[in-house]
Amino acid sequence: MWHYQTYFWGMHWIWWVLWFILLYRVFFSSWARKEDPLDTLKRKLVKGEIDIPEYEEKKALLKKA
Repeated sequence: MWHYQTYFWGMHWIWWVLWFILLYRVFFSSWARKEDPLDTLKRKLVKGEIDIPEYEEKKALLKKA
């Protein structure tokens, strides 16, 4: 009986740690990663929303700021 209780509490703490890691990744990792304006500009270029000359112009403006 004693062995069963020890095993239960050991597994209990492992589940708490796993839940903590999961919640941390869901809430804090998504908030911590902010998209850089240059990344947004690159994404628009790849999608075809802007062309290369417009990309280069906006990139130069971002580097000046």
